Amino acid sequence: MHGFILKGAVAVAAIVIVSALAVWPAAASAMRGEIAISGVTSTLDPGSTNCVSQGPFVLTCESTGFLTGFAGTLTGSSSTDSSTQLNCKTGRYHGHGVETFTGSLAGAGSGTLTWQLQTSGTISDDCSALTSFEGRGIVVAGTGGLAGLHGAITFDATSYVGSLQ
Repeated sequence: MHGFILKGAVAVAAIVIVSALAVWPAAASAMRGEIAISGVTSTLDPGSTNCVSQGPFVLTCESTGFLTGFAGTLTGSSSTDSSTQLNCKTGRYHGHGVETFTGSLAGAGSGTLTWQLQTSGTISDDCSALTSFEGRGIVVAGTGGLAGLHGAITFDATSYVGSLQ
């Protein structure tokens, strides 16, 4: 009889421990509060790009494997796949994509963050190069020590700033 009670107590304890471990990342994230982030970025590898003409002034470009280095509150690198439409008549472009950062966040730990990215800027007169860059990422997922984080990050050509929770 005592063996049955002991086995039952062990089973209940195991369920409580497993349940606590399952909710711990979300609880830890909720306790973090707002985390201001900022730093610099650099292009590590432009990846590959394929552009297709959509008419006399418009190009649609698909890019894969664009690698960016991060220093500052975020330390690591990211990989981006995106689609961009360039309007050579107006000298502007806009795009969207998915970017996944792998690295660490000061004070929070290491893991990945994935965000939906919206970009825009200007292009050269001959439509051969981007001349300015603005981006905004909305964090949609995280893993490891970055699991449960959400927020927004804004970018220019060489830096980032944002807030995560």
